[in-house]
Amino acid sequence: MNEVVYHYCSVETFFNIVKNSSIWLSDIAKSNDYQECVRCREIVNNEIEEYLRDDVEALKVWRTWYEEGAYSYSSTKTFCVCFSGSKDKLSQWRGYAQDGKGVAIGFDKELLEELNQISEFHIAFGKVLYDNPEEYVQGIIADNIKKFEYKSVGHVALELSENYRMQFPFVKNPGFKEENEWRVVVCSGIGHYNIPSSDNILFSKVKYRTANNKLVPYIEMNFEKVKQNIIKEIFIGPKSEVEVEDVINLLSYYGYYDGIEEEYNSHTPVDIQKSYTTYR
Repeated sequence: MNEVVYHYCSVETFFNIVKNSSIWLSDIAKSNDYQECVRCREIVNNEIEEYLRDDVEALKVWRTWYEEGAYSYSSTKTFCVCFSGSKDKLSQWRGYAQDGKGVAIGFDKELLEELNQISEFHIAFGKVLYDNPEEYVQGIIADNIKKFEYKSVGHVALELSENYRMQFPFVKNPGFKEENEWRVVVCSGIGHYNIPSSDNILFSKVKYRTANNKLVPYIEMNFEKVKQNIIKEIFIGPKSEVEVEDVINLLSYYGYYDGIEEEYNSHTPVDIQKSYTTYR
């Protein structure tokens, strides 16, 4: 079986993902980690400030234009949908699937990795780094220090947030390590901007929804063209009242078994099972 990553969600969200063959990417700034995208950027900023510390004037210029760049970058939104590399994980059931009443959808990682071929400036799929992301961050730092050879300090500082917007979302606080997260990230301006898509997976323009008394921008990632291949496993939460037979019938109704020659069941072509976690 291909490698799988899991999206833990409520029963209602599971139903809508299956029904619409799409999953939503929400504004990352509205997530439960207030350091999203900021943590990596500030690690880079601190290291470059240390590099410039003996040049008082250059350091002053860097700080001024770094702040200006971070502020202007706010007009570009980062959208994200999260997966976990952990199968049937209790903490994920508790945190993201209605305290165990929801569902975990196993997506084909190889198909998601194809997103990295669409546009390096707008779309990425990858694993989140928690502990010691030195090599990843040092690469960004080295790139920027190299630019000082042919660009002013202020120019490099101003461009930092925009130029590395696709890298910043993949470094998180180690406190979230247990989530073992993988994520799809899309960067887009708000408005009628057309987000690049592939032959298999399509992205909508930015839309809006309400949640927790907030207006939340989001993007739909539609996988209708590969829906019979992209969902590999479905785990029903340890406290869920959903039955395996219900899931089979739902998938059948919405065309996930269309054209399949062999007889489908709870293990083929989608492995559907109850959680092994004894949580109540």
